[in-house]
Amino acid sequence: MASATIPIQSTAGQPAWWQRKSVREGVWRGSVYLILVLAALVLVLPLFWLVKSALTPEADLFIYPPKWLPNPPTLANFRAAFAGEMFQELGAAAKMFNLLLYVRNTLIIVLGNIIFGVTISALVAYGLARLRFPGRDLIFYTVVGALFLPAVVLIVPRFVIFSKLRLTNTFWPLIIPGFFGYANQIFFLRQFFLTIPRDLEDSAYVDGCSTFRFWWRIMLPLCRPAVVVQVIITFMYHWNDFLDPLIYLGVKPDIATVQLGIIQAMDPRAVRYGVLMAYSTLLVIPCLVVFLLFQRMLIQGIVFTGVKG
Repeated sequence: MASATIPIQSTAGQPAWWQRKSVREGVWRGSVYLILVLAALVLVLPLFWLVKSALTPEADLFIYPPKWLPNPPTLANFRAAFAGEMFQELGAAAKMFNLLLYVRNTLIIVLGNIIFGVTISALVAYGLARLRFPGRDLIFYTVVGALFLPAVVLIVPRFVIFSKLRLTNTFWPLIIPGFFGYANQIFFLRQFFLTIPRDLEDSAYVDGCSTFRFWWRIMLPLCRPAVVVQVIITFMYHWNDFLDPLIYLGVKPDIATVQLGIIQAMDPRAVRYGVLMAYSTLLVIPCLVVFLLFQRMLIQGIVFTGVKG
């Protein structure tokens, strides 16, 4: 009886294992992930060092070689930041530092620009995107031209205007510009409004919906990612703004913002750097929380803006 023979498959002509497509794709994907991880570590390192310094006792901040982890960690710097003990006592040279007051002042400016600036910008953007009226294109081109105008050239004219109106040393110069909308927000939201089909608008008008009601009840919910993007950008800009408060709020400590307060109270001879790091950490936390909460909508709003369909 003849024994059965198993056919031997020839491997001639087959690529080596390191030349296979799946291996090449795996190596390429792994390399990309490795580069992204290294880049993320480089970007996160300053934030890590900030938090680490805030948790380090004052006496251990400048030891060499530096320690990567505080040993032992302490919350004393955060307690001192909340208590206003930002600086050491220097007799008559000691200055008051009220963190909660500065946060309140900053929130007034931030909320004013979010409520008025984003709302007015959305109204103007809707009019430029959906309504037909004489001079619409000219207004839009003016808005686009304003995007190319450096903000620094407006500092002196705006200051002169608000000085004549006797509004300096108040919050109004930092909020009133939002009453007229912002060029970057108008352009951004207009591009998003253009992606909404006109059939939806026509159907709403047939059912008796007014223009304002259609904008408020239909357009804004549909364009929520774009609106959220502008809210986040507005919050981060005015929360971290230093130049405008410095120009319009002067040196009055009771209306200083979080960024301005530290400079007004700064005394190089008396800075407690551990408390300063805790103060900086507290200022970064709101921006991180806002970004993490609305990260998906932020990315969605940026991706779909300008894609007309």
